[in-house]
Amino acid sequence: MAGCKSRVEQTGSLQRIAILPAEVLVDDGSFNWSALASTFVLQQDLATSASILPVFARDQSAAYAQGASAVIRSTVERRRGRIKIMAVLTGLDTQKKPAEH
Repeated sequence: MAGCKSRVEQTGSLQRIAILPAEVLVDDGSFNWSALASTFVLQQDLATSASILPVFARDQSAAYAQGASAVIRSTVERRRGRIKIMAVLTGLDTQKKPAEH
């Protein structure tokens, strides 16, 4: 057990990604829950990655303060009676979408 490290301790191999609250683009108060719920779902999904440490941030300044290298911005919409969630990963150093590996 002494040789085992948690992924949080292996900071050189982790990319810290901040998840910002979703922008809800639905004109219906009953969708207020979706801003936090979609953020939580993204965090849970990314938490399974061995190379990503997802963190919550209220805004871009908080993401910088937490040492994030990128942020995820998302929107929640309703189109044709269906809920649509879109997310974009943006690098904080360049404000561009990171290159895919």
